[in-house]
Amino acid sequence: MYLKKSLILLFIISLTVSFSMNEPATLQNYWDGEAEWELVNREFPALHAPKIKIVNSVWYKFFTLESGPLNEERLKNDSVTEYAWEYWVEKSLDGGETWTSRKKIIASEGEWNRFVSDGDFFYDEQEKKWRALFQCISHEVGFWRGCYLENISEDPTEGLFVETPHVILNPVLSTVDALWKDICDDGDDCKEIAKSGRYGRVGEAGTFQIIKKDNDGWFWIGFHGFDNPNGYRGVAKTKNFVDYVVDDASQGLPRRCYF
Repeated sequence: MYLKKSLILLFIISLTVSFSMNEPATLQNYWDGEAEWELVNREFPALHAPKIKIVNSVWYKFFTLESGPLNEERLKNDSVTEYAWEYWVEKSLDGGETWTSRKKIIASEGEWNRFVSDGDFFYDEQEKKWRALFQCISHEVGFWRGCYLENISEDPTEGLFVETPHVILNPVLSTVDALWKDICDDGDDCKEIAKSGRYGRVGEAGTFQIIKKDNDGWFWIGFHGFDNPNGYRGVAKTKNFVDYVVDDASQGLPRRCYF
């Protein structure tokens, strides 16, 4: 396995109208030629997997950074990178024009998180805590798995992202074909397409997106799959980030990958 690294250019822009309005500009204003994009701020750091979440008008920017060379023990069986990657967060109180100092929130120090990346962060208003679902690689296993942490705080720059004691043990998605084995089952196009791929099956769920929490307490999760070289997207539902439902039309879920 290899990881292709790239430089992410993050631009903060806002949509402004060309005439006085009481309401914020909309995309329809833009399509009608009544609004234009205005550059507010730009950065050129080597951020990986950046995501901005806005809660109560406060902007939070989550991203991963290299933490430096791994020691000899951690390099053992490593086929991904010579560096550990860790999650950080910054906060902005002025719509992205200025940011606080970055804070490390998920370190590459555990048995399961030698390398973390491509996750999503979601503020659960009901529970008053942040939830994080992300890709992780352990010391012993060289393929992507899924890990989950939470921070019982309204501000992710405060407190710690930790495992839920006696409830969640990482990785929560531990097999190479987790989620995908039930989506790409007999008769589905993705199973047939994947046979021509290098891996011969769709696996390594990742690049997670916590889409929403519905009125019944279900979290809707988007995720990718890979057979090398083909990529796929799927949808799952969970209430606890340990048990997931897929491939179930009665739950409003597609019976196959949607992309």
